[in-house]
Amino acid sequence: MIVDGMDQSKTDLPHFAQSDKDTKHLAKITTHITGVLLHTRSPHNKYAYVYTDVKQIPHDSNLTIHCILATLMKHRDILGRELFLQLDNCFRENKNRYVLSFCALLVDLQIFQKVTVHFLPVGHTHEDVDQMFSCVAKALQKRNIYTYEDLRSFVKASYTPAIDVEEVRYLLDVKEWLKPHLAGNFAHHSKPLWFEFTPGDNHAAMRYKMWHNDPWKPEGDALFCLKSLPSLHHCPLWVEPCLERVDLPWLQKDIPSKYGDRIPPAKKEELRMFVDAIGNLDELPVPVSSWALLELVTWEIRHQEEEPTQDLEPLRARIQAECRPVTIGSQGRIQHDAVQEADYSSIEVGHHAAVNLIDSTKRPYLGKVLACDGDQVTIAWMKGSWSGEWKEWLCKRGKHMVPYTTTVPLQSVILWGFPLTGRNRLPKKVAVDLKERYSKIDEDDELNE
Repeated sequence: MIVDGMDQSKTDLPHFAQSDKDTKHLAKITTHITGVLLHTRSPHNKYAYVYTDVKQIPHDSNLTIHCILATLMKHRDILGRELFLQLDNCFRENKNRYVLSFCALLVDLQIFQKVTVHFLPVGHTHEDVDQMFSCVAKALQKRNIYTYEDLRSFVKASYTPAIDVEEVRYLLDVKEWLKPHLAGNFAHHSKPLWFEFTPGDNHAAMRYKMWHNDPWKPEGDALFCLKSLPSLHHCPLWVEPCLERVDLPWLQKDIPSKYGDRIPPAKKEELRMFVDAIGNLDELPVPVSSWALLELVTWEIRHQEEEPTQDLEPLRARIQAECRPVTIGSQGRIQHDAVQEADYSSIEVGHHAAVNLIDSTKRPYLGKVLACDGDQVTIAWMKGSWSGEWKEWLCKRGKHMVPYTTTVPLQSVILWGFPLTGRNRLPKKVAVDLKERYSKIDEDDELNE
């Protein structure tokens, strides 16, 4: 099974084959598409699915889990013993502790005996789901698509096999349902491209590797994503829709009245009703008493095996990423990792220092160290930019301009002891290093949310 998202702008409604200046600026319904291709050993071999929404739901791991579960439910009578899942290397939607723990849960619940997850590397060639999206885009390119039903019909007929289109109105909050049962915070799992989940002593065991031909790690005791199993009879709650992302007032103002003759009269009423239906999405359904995962647990599993044979060797020359040991809580940690932490004892008064603050929009934050006292450091701040000149930051105090200084936690200092150029600019190597450090901090923060 491969899951991926399509470029949103190609499916906005209403969609015109020929745009014009009178309607180009008007509101459109942003229709997001998540595509799923399921390859099986059944007589039909391949099945195509599209899950749509209008941005009223968050595009995160809950959506990914929904698409996986919904697709498995449609084929619960032909499920095999193993699931091979291929996902885009995006931490927000796919490569996070919730999706990985859900895969472990599929093994713990004996829905599958093994789940293998492959994350597509950066710069990967297009997969067959991208070919499906290309067919969809070509089918829509030369047609006027006025309503959601028009979109559904054209998308269904654009590809072989015919695409099963399903509208996603609400999502179950599987993230919150899983959270109390996670074994700990995940770390360094953003680098490996392969993960495998198999039955363990108490819970499903997780192993990982960078490339297909590499041995699975850790070689000894495996990692466990879950410390306990959630009750399937205690169903997840609904995710609260967010109509602010939809900008409903703008849609109601422009659609369909301001489009004039560009939309046929019969389609105007259908489009207006669809916009009204979007406005009702903030009314959550009643809590569910049963859901797809509970039904899958009781379904018969049929034998079906296929070992992945993809060879990623040609990419090794282009992608050289350190694959650090993945950890979950205290699992997988090794003693010598401590020497990789920052040695703040080398910070000296007068050093230039770069700091990480909560507001990431004004980076980088640079200054000079005035004092270092225990777990705090006093910084005389400077003003500048990544490529511009850095000057002392002065503020008015009474009638005088004095250096702007504050005290920050020592651990917020991420780089120090570097020089500025003769023109008081960041050296290129320092700027590259600092950007990487900020990026790593952002990545870790996202993964731990």
